[in-house]
Amino acid sequence: MPVDTSIIIPVYNAAGILTDSVHQVIAVMDSFQADYEILLCDDASTDQSGEALKQLGSQCPRVKSYYNSSNKGLGFTLRRLLKEAKGKNIIYCDCDLPFGADVLPVLLKKLENRDIVVASRYRGASNGTPFARKACSRLYYLLCKLLFHIPVADIGSGTVAMRRQALKNADLKADGFDIHVEFYWKMSKQGARIEEVPVKFNPNRQKGSFRIWGHGPGVLVKTLKLYCGSLKRVRVQ
Repeated sequence: MPVDTSIIIPVYNAAGILTDSVHQVIAVMDSFQADYEILLCDDASTDQSGEALKQLGSQCPRVKSYYNSSNKGLGFTLRRLLKEAKGKNIIYCDCDLPFGADVLPVLLKKLENRDIVVASRYRGASNGTPFARKACSRLYYLLCKLLFHIPVADIGSGTVAMRRQALKNADLKADGFDIHVEFYWKMSKQGARIEEVPVKFNPNRQKGSFRIWGHGPGVLVKTLKLYCGSLKRVRVQ
């Protein structure tokens, strides 16, 4: 049954924060008096995340839980959740709530006049982002801007609201963290109205699953492959 808003949350080894994060989202959305659903998908976690999902699904009627049979990656998990979402508006939110739950109504309000609204660490708000992470993020942003003309500074924001209609012809394919650059590139090509909203980063959050030195090189390689693939499509056309 269609709802106003679907909140999709990919889960990987987040047993320590998952239940609290979901309850924070529920509290904010209930106070906002929104018609919503929360979709969680466990990407074959090695901790107790799967069990936490089962408990949340049985206790909270608005929560729907999904499970990948093996570790598929962030992109695969997000694409699965996007397919399952029934809302006319969709909010992708990392499990660690990088900007807190209170930002969700703010993004939905902004979405009334936009296709995509991104909570951003790099558009004016003062945030305590570690220097190494910020430096790598800025360099990656410059690369993506050069290759794909992406207008978004916080590509890996982790809190993004979007209209379902804007995703109609997205045809996303990435399985890993490169889903972010593919998403903004394809949305920009389609002329989507994108706005970044400066939001203060949550300093008390648990670190997410992304690691600069563990995942960064792979994301860079996949980003370059995505660019090479785009050149091939242009030549074929």
